[in-house]
This record gives sequence, C-alpha cells and structure tokens, in this order.
Amino acid sequence: MNTLPKHIVAILAARSLGQLSNRQQLELDVWLLENPENEKLLAYMDIVKRVPQDLTELSLYSSDDAWKKQLEKFSANAGSSSKPLAIKRLFTWASAVAAVLIVSFALYLFYGKEHEPVQEQVHLIKPGGNKATLTLANGEQIILSESESKVIVDTAIQYEDGHKANSDLRGSRITSFALNTPKGGQYRMRMPDGTEVWLNSETELKYRETEDARYVDLEGEAYFHVSTIKIGEEGGPMRKKPFFVSTRNQRIEVLGTQFNVKSFANDRTTATTLVEGSVDVKTEKQSLRLTPGEQALTSRGNTLKQKANLSSVLGWKQGEFVFSSESLLEITKQLERWYNVEFEWESKALASQRFEAMVSKNLEIREILTLLEITGKVKFKYKGNKILITKNK
Repeated sequence: MNTLPKHIVAILAARSLGQLSNRQQLELDVWLLENPENEKLLAYMDIVKRVPQDLTELSLYSSDDAWKKQLEKFSANAGSSSKPLAIKRLFTWASAVAAVLIVSFALYLFYGKEHEPVQEQVHLIKPGGNKATLTLANGEQIILSESESKVIVDTAIQYEDGHKANSDLRGSRITSFALNTPKGGQYRMRMPDGTEVWLNSETELKYRETEDARYVDLEGEAYFHVSTIKIGEEGGPMRKKPFFVSTRNQRIEVLGTQFNVKSFANDRTTATTLVEGSVDVKTEKQSLRLTPGEQALTSRGNTLKQKANLSSVLGWKQGEFVFSSESLLEITKQLERWYNVEFEWESKALASQRFEAMVSKNLEIREILTLLEITGKVKFKYKGNKILITKNK
C-alpha cells in the first residue's frame, strides 16, 4: 500500500476537520500539483467524508487488542508514526484519532482497490436507487422513472417536476392502487388523499379509499405523513376521515400523525414508531395508544410499548444506515435489501455481534463492510453477488 509523508497526513487530517492554516493550504496545493493521483485521492476522501463521524459513532474506542492493532496498522500505512496520536499537538485527542483515521481509511480503500484483485467483483455491487412499480386497479403496471424520486397519484399520475408518468390516464381521482419497490429500490409518493409516503426497499403498499375511510396494507417499511380529511353530511357535523394501516400482525388507526412502520416478511418483529400526533396499535390480544417518540413492537402475538431511538428508526428515510447496538444479523438484512446481495455465514454465532455506526447509503458496500471489519470482529469474502461472513482470526 502507498504511504504518505507525515506532514501530508497531518495536512489532510487538518483539512478533514476544516482546520487548515494558510501555510498548510499552500503545501496542500503544491502536493496536488506533484502528481495527478494526489488529486484523485483528495476527491476520493471527499466521497467518504462522513467517515470521521461514522468512526466516532462506532463503539471502537475500547481496550480491545484487535482494535488497537488495526488503528496502529492504519496509521503506519498512512505514513504516520506507529503511535496513532502523532498529530495530537494540532488537535484534541478524539479529533486527532478521527482525523488520522479518515486519511488512513481513505488510503486503505483508495489504494487497496489496486491491490485486491480477488475482491474486485465487489465493485459491481452498487447502492440502490429510485425504483418502483405502480399497479392500477385495472391491472396496468407503470415502471416509475429512476431519474425521479417522487410520484404524485391523483386524477393523473405525474412526477414532482410535473412530467406525466402515464399520459393516457384521465378522469376522476384514483382511489385504488399498489406501489412496489424491489430490493435496491426506494420511492416517495403523494397519495390521492394528500398523504405523503416514503417507501423503503423491498416494500409493497396497497391503497384503497372509500367514502368513509382510507386503508393501507403494508409489507416492508414505510414512513407516513397522513393528511387530515374532513367528512360528514352537508350542513351537519364534520369528522376526520379514518386512516388505517394493516400489517401481518398489527392494525394501526391513525389519529392525524407522522409515523414509521416496519414489517418485513423475514423479520420476527413488526415495529410501529410514532414521530408526531397519535396512533392506536391493535393486535389480536392488545390495543396500545402511542405518543410521540414511542414504539409498539409485536412479536409472536405479544406487543410491548417502549421509547424509540428515532435516529436509528428514521435513518433510512434520511439516506443513512444508523446502527444503534444493532446485531450483525439485522445489519446484513438491511444491506441485502439496499444492495441486492446475499450474505452467507461461516458460523451463525457471528449473527449476534453488535455494532454502532452511522453511514451514508450512497457508499459502496465495500466501504461499509470495511468499517465493520476494522473492529476486528468479522471478515467479509466476496463471491460474486454473495458475501461470506467469517470470524476474524
């Protein structure tokens, strides 16, 4: 692996923290002119610019020997001294560690790509994007544009920029349809009643509206911002038009709100998390009312209410993976849906390993898995579209 002079490591570290002095900026400019590869490296570091925050979020600052060895190895590979705190005179201890790590990690990924031909096929695994299919009541299917991110369904079907998704459709408001996202897909929509919905990967949403209520059947994960509609007899009292969401083991009655529902077929638990407003979550045995920040978890017929970690629950909607003491099994499920890959296990005991991280969904899967590898707990081997998880020996 290529190395860098210590003073360049320090300059790049300072840049990653936004603390470049005028002299350092001049030295950086000179260094960039020396070799076109230097500009490529700097551009690559900007692509993975979230890594300092990611590494801060990771629970890695422990006395674990494997972590210490990885930290020392990364610092050495970057051309710094064997001690990871070689530049602590410039920064606080925590900032220095994060700053050296971003340089080392970027070097590891940037130059590692040239020296790991066996792992090269991983570059064919790309992050997901905007993909969805809209199915109308008459069976007509519309493959939504991948260059758009939101579809509006009303009396016509169009994208947020006004372009029509189906120029033949005309008439009254659409009251029944289904929207599906595949693995590696996501999409936003505004439903005919004005409700805004975000669909995660591998999700199916079915909607129908009657004069008296609105109904959604959901498998997968979606975030709802429900629009309030008033109904009633002309001249008489008005009431809110009910909105119901049904999953395989929960029925949610919305009382005007924003909330997230996660109910994948291969998950043992269904989770409804309330962000704003109020919902009633009903099962065969129980009925719970949630207040903002609460979550209803249903598993094997039993439901409990608990305080939710909103940043973790809603990370996918913001374009991030947020793992808060998440098991490796749950992490791999999320990665499988977004990158359309399949994980295999050398030992099922590895599935219980837990990690904390916050990383962009736009990163290559290789970059995310490398973050997990540097904990010293696991290793990943790539076999086409399959990834084998092994113990780090």
